[in-house]
Amino acid sequence: METKFRKNVITVIGAGRVGISLGLRLKENKFNLRYIVEKSTSRIKILKKILRGEIFSRELSEDILRNSGVVIICVKDDDIPGIILSLNKFKVDLRRKILFHTSGSESSLIFKSLNVPIKNTGSFHPVQTFNEISPDSGNYFKNIYVAAEGGKGFLDFAENICNETDTRLIRITPSGKEMYHLICVYLSNYLLSYLKSISEIGREIGFSEKKFLDVFSPLIETSLKNIINKGFMKSLTGPVERGDITTIMKHKKCLSGLDKQYSELYKLLGLEALKIAVNKKSISEKKSKILKDILNK
Repeated sequence: METKFRKNVITVIGAGRVGISLGLRLKENKFNLRYIVEKSTSRIKILKKILRGEIFSRELSEDILRNSGVVIICVKDDDIPGIILSLNKFKVDLRRKILFHTSGSESSLIFKSLNVPIKNTGSFHPVQTFNEISPDSGNYFKNIYVAAEGGKGFLDFAENICNETDTRLIRITPSGKEMYHLICVYLSNYLLSYLKSISEIGREIGFSEKKFLDVFSPLIETSLKNIINKGFMKSLTGPVERGDITTIMKHKKCLSGLDKQYSELYKLLGLEALKIAVNKKSISEKKSKILKDILNK
């Protein structure tokens, strides 16, 4: 059964990886996606093969804006102010339209300069990583959380999207947006940086990137599954958790021949593991003090 939200004409501004994934998911679930605004002509050629029936435009126009009930801004964070500035230039009444963006770090407050009721603006950020544009890109929007904040009109629409697309809405506040995005960066981009850094240590014993990933991916995957299923404390294993002083000292010796960044990383992560081990009561206070001294040297 069609809801009133599905009848809204939707325009997506910016058909990058997030924009096209969201657009495909909306279309699959019978939302009225009609306009795609994208500057890149080469990208439009690709998208025309994926999305059929939509109207593609290199620029936002007065007609597109007037005909739209919902405008979703899916561009880089630095480009959002420029898009909002352009919306102000059109002689179109925006007061009954829903406007939101998909930025992780910007909040709904960025819409304050527009003549739009606060209740109809918001931010809608998928807790997901997107790394390609393909006919299957809509699958990125399945079984994930979407962090949203904004006014009631927008949140009603956002909740409807989530209900219809097998995603779950989590509400955050504008003041918490930057910290929320920091967490996302740690867990996605910097997780990649961390693993890439460890793969460089693997090169010391002859492991190419492919070999490193082939050999250690089961360990990575199982560790993540354990954490997700059992929590942090119950999943901790290894020399710190066992209080294995000799092994920690051997590790420190190995690291002394590498760039200092690896020693610093080992120290910081080891101290955090030590806190968990103490709370878990898997090692004594006496042994934890010895390990702390070794890690800090």
